[in-house]
Amino acid sequence: MQKPRSNRLRFSGVCSLGEGSITRIVLLIVFFICWIILAACTPSADICKRPRDVPEEECNALRAFYETTGGPDWKDSRGWLEDDAVCAWHGVLCEGRHVTEIALNYNDISGTLEQDLSPLTELKQLSLYYNELGGSLPEWFGDMGNLEILIMHNNQFDGPIPDAFGRMASLILIDLDGNNLSGSLPTSLGNLKNLHTVKLRANKLSGSIPSELGECDSLVALFLSNNDLSGSVPVSLASLPNLKMFSIRGNDAISSIPKALQEMPESGYDLLEWGDE
Repeated sequence: MQKPRSNRLRFSGVCSLGEGSITRIVLLIVFFICWIILAACTPSADICKRPRDVPEEECNALRAFYETTGGPDWKDSRGWLEDDAVCAWHGVLCEGRHVTEIALNYNDISGTLEQDLSPLTELKQLSLYYNELGGSLPEWFGDMGNLEILIMHNNQFDGPIPDAFGRMASLILIDLDGNNLSGSLPTSLGNLKNLHTVKLRANKLSGSIPSELGECDSLVALFLSNNDLSGSVPVSLASLPNLKMFSIRGNDAISSIPKALQEMPESGYDLLEWGDE
């Protein structure tokens, strides 16, 4: 009768592996585990190649915004670059498969607005107040033809307000209070026929108030206090049919103010369609 083979023979191939081969196998296993962990913890570079709910170019614009404004350090970045449903990202609202609103206030957002958001062609509201954004206001704002509400007060923006702002034909509210903006008010603001409220208090704006603002017939509130503006307040502002609030105090070089404007209240948000942000 033939004797059964020893179990030791069955494993002789494994036992014959040299120490170097075992080391290589262990290293491969460790590398594979690290790769899985890294893939799970790193935002996918391909997330915008397959967004479920918005065009690829809109996803790419938001991704670049996240990457250039310290996204990983935001106070709240739920869903960003993780969920392929862009409209589920924190602070992003959509309608009809387009991004229509971004609201990321009090969110520790830093850096500059170097990233062009104009691919968000249906964006109606951009609200980024009480963050740490700085640098110049970019020219691409002029390409935001559907933007109605721009609220970025209490940041660190500096430099002039670009002439390109006069191309935002749908703009209703602009709120840039509490920044470090300087230079003159652009005359192009007179092109904004839908403009309802302008809030530019507590900046470093200088020069005279352009008479072209008197062409903004929809203007209800104009807040310009605590800047370095000078000269006479244009009489054309006193003729605006809907103007109800006007604030110019804290501009020591202002030489004269039309009587009708002197008698207007400096605040009164019950007269507006929205409250003070």
